[in-house]
Amino acid sequence: MKYDIHETDVTIEAPDGKLAGTIAIPVPPHSDAAAKHPAILLIAGSGSSDRNGNSGGIDANIYHNLSNFLISLGFVTLRYDKRGTHKSEGDFNAAGLWDLVDDAEACLQYLKSHPNCDPENVFVLGHSEGAIFTAILASRNRIAGAIMLAGFADTGKVMLTCQAEQVLDELEATKGFKGFLMRLLRLIPKARKRNEATIQQILASTEDTIKLGPATINAKWYREHYATSVLDYLPQMTCPVLAITGDRDIQVNPQHVHIIADLVKGPVETHIIPEMNHLLCRYTSTHTMLKLQQEYQQLIGSPLHQELLPLLESWLHKQLHSESTFEQEETV
Repeated sequence: MKYDIHETDVTIEAPDGKLAGTIAIPVPPHSDAAAKHPAILLIAGSGSSDRNGNSGGIDANIYHNLSNFLISLGFVTLRYDKRGTHKSEGDFNAAGLWDLVDDAEACLQYLKSHPNCDPENVFVLGHSEGAIFTAILASRNRIAGAIMLAGFADTGKVMLTCQAEQVLDELEATKGFKGFLMRLLRLIPKARKRNEATIQQILASTEDTIKLGPATINAKWYREHYATSVLDYLPQMTCPVLAITGDRDIQVNPQHVHIIADLVKGPVETHIIPEMNHLLCRYTSTHTMLKLQQEYQQLIGSPLHQELLPLLESWLHKQLHSESTFEQEETV
């Protein structure tokens, strides 16, 4: 069935002010305007990207594209700007992990209460950091299912430090005279010591934000993530779970989908999609942390990976049309 898309800007009452969002409703031909549909809350990854997934010159449109696809399947979708970003109220720089989880929960309750949504068939889809929020929400709310895209499955400490280590590892492997000079001057060990000192300074702080040179750091967000592990919440997930990542994802270890499969208590299906990266689009080369921003900019306008969409469609269809799907499926 083909659907028209009716998008409306909405305001969600959250603990620290109003959040701006977009609710998109599928409208089939000759349909009752008051009809109820299954619904999906979209939760973005870290950073201050807008509700569509655009930030810092990288207009990936991840969540806008996901929304349009999910609407084509007959789902209502809700995507929103994080507190203190774009059209939402609040202070993003002072928002901790649990503030952002509470905001996502407010959006979930809004969606459940919307007159066009079937409250028994509301799903949560989280990408990257949003996948962590999805696990937490699923542990304390009744939802129809959880979709974790590029989801991390390790401690907060590892999550916060692994990408910095990847950068240093790449620098350490630099060839030629530049690499020789860095090794001669022991620049990499010195950088590791500076990173560790910075981490300890943030962890010892008590303020929401601190200044490190000219930069303002969201210390509250860092401290709360450092102290939190999604591994504690995965075993509390009893709803059906779909976990998908790509083998070209350099920001999240693709093998983490297997940890998710081992820990969640509900029915779980996992996939590692060949040649899909963290932006959920096709990438045939190997990403590097040192050139990641440039590599992502070259992918502006790329569609969602062609293998991702049928996996989403198939899994959602099973949840809506099968009474019991308690099985574990993994593909690599």
